[in-house]
Amino acid sequence: MQADELRDASRERLLAEIGALQHQYNISNQHQLLSRVRELEMALLQSRDYSMGLAAVVGELHVEISALQQTHARVKKKLDQTLASRTWRVGRVAMLPFRIIKRFLKTK
Repeated sequence: MQADELRDASRERLLAEIGALQHQYNISNQHQLLSRVRELEMALLQSRDYSMGLAAVVGELHVEISALQQTHARVKKKLDQTLASRTWRVGRVAMLPFRIIKRFLKTK
């Protein structure tokens, strides 16, 4: 009987050590998992902040594009008015001989 009792005692001691090791591993693993969750939460917050910053930049660019389109439309209208003006057309006709001579001299 003593041998059986010794075996049972050894078995119980081994089972207790296994249980303690499992508990320690679970606690350590939980700490690692919680640490990883905190890292991921921080990365998520940084990504969110970065995307919000980019959204603000995109909004500013849309405003700038709109302003540039309006400026372009005004400048184009002014150019069209200038090219259609009598003064421009008369000046163009008056300068035609000089442009022809200039072109002729460039080719030689």
